[in-house]
Amino acid sequence: MYKKILALLFGIAYLIGIITIVGSDANLCSQDYLSLEFKYNNGNFSVVDKNLQQGCSPNYLHKAGFRYSYNLEGKNRSLYDADFSNLLYSDNNESGGIEDAQGNLVLAMPNEKEGEKVNLYDEGKKILEVKVYDVGATSCRI
Repeated sequence: MYKKILALLFGIAYLIGIITIVGSDANLCSQDYLSLEFKYNNGNFSVVDKNLQQGCSPNYLHKAGFRYSYNLEGKNRSLYDADFSNLLYSDNNESGGIEDAQGNLVLAMPNEKEGEKVNLYDEGKKILEVKVYDVGATSCRI
């Protein structure tokens, strides 16, 4: 009998843990996040679009040592930063399956109220600055 009660208590604790995890993930997935779309062509980036999207906000810092990185900056401090790759892994080329991706790419980051700009870096050298303080703003009617 004692073992059954103990097993039941462990089962209840396990379910409470799952409900807590699912609930916290649901909160992440009901937030606005900042989405920046760029056109990438041979090492050059140009802004295509910047907006707020509803969904799962990234809540981790992705630092993998890739060539390119970005950070969301506000009040002279970094609020979020991550690395990203321009490499496309494919079995359709002669370079061993890795090729330089060309076209559009989207970078996502949390929508921080203090966020003012996003900086893009190529091996640590700043190559582009995008103002984001106005993303999602609405016009003020007088």
